[in-house]
This record gives sequence, C-alpha cells and structure tokens, in this order.
Amino acid sequence: MTEIYLTTKQLHNFFLIYSEQYWRQLRMKPGGGPKFIKIGSRVLYKKSEVEAWIESRPSIGSTMEYDL
Repeated sequence: MTEIYLTTKQLHNFFLIYSEQYWRQLRMKPGGGPKFIKIGSRVLYKKSEVEAWIESRPSIGSTMEYDL
C-alpha cells in the first residue's frame, strides 16, 4: 500500500477543520500535532497519521460537558 503524503496547504484543503496557520503552529509545539517529515524546506504529513491524530482528539458534544 502506498502512503499518501500531504503538504500543509493540502492538509488544510483536505480536512478543512484546521487552518494552514494552525498546522504550522502545531509543528512548533513538542508533541502538539501529528508526526511530519521535512525534506529540504518542504514539510510533509502522512495522511494516515493525520487521520489517526484527529481521531485521537477529545470530542465533546457541547460546552456543557466541561466541568469548571
């Protein structure tokens, strides 16, 4: 099976839930986002790893579910 790699712009266009800037900011935080590789100046993400990372994010139905 061939892995699909996406650029930051492609990630934004594919998933539409996070901006390009959001993906860039995640790269600056240790452990803050999906794994990526850097080839020269290009940053690439494995599509399967991004999907797994999104699925691992906590989901809540409403703000009422937060305990303050």
